Amino acid sequence: MNSSIAGKVRNQVWEFYNQNITLATLQESQLVSGNRGDRYQKRQLYEFNQANQISLNDFAYNSKFITGKYDNEYNRKIFINRVKFQADVGTMQIDIDSSNFLFVPTSANHWIPWLMGKDFHLWNRKGRANQIKSFR
Repeated sequence: MNSSIAGKVRNQVWEFYNQNITLATLQESQLVSGNRGDRYQKRQLYEFNQANQISLNDFAYNSKFITGKYDNEYNRKIFINRVKFQADVGTMQIDIDSSNFLFVPTSANHWIPWLMGKDFHLWNRKGRANQIKSFR
């Protein structure tokens, strides 16, 4: 067992990419009777993988198919993106007002956050906050 922080981080990253989270399963194979006779129902397993879901979200946002642009008959597929417009409008509606930033002390010394707040507001008044690149 690796007890170092780097080892634990490495294990978490490996689990993120390689391990599936089981959401629901049938406990055992169940005997099902039907018009075709008795048969065993397949064991159903519902799993979720975070890395795969993030990849699927990226494909959907960028209007791309996982299997490529063309189908089996070499016709180009059409992707109707219903998400991108709403996401773009949502990002445009975000307004970060830096005058509302509040530096809260975490120790008994209250002067350090007060000075940090004054320094930040002075830096912001000079217009340097506008030079920060947006996420888009």
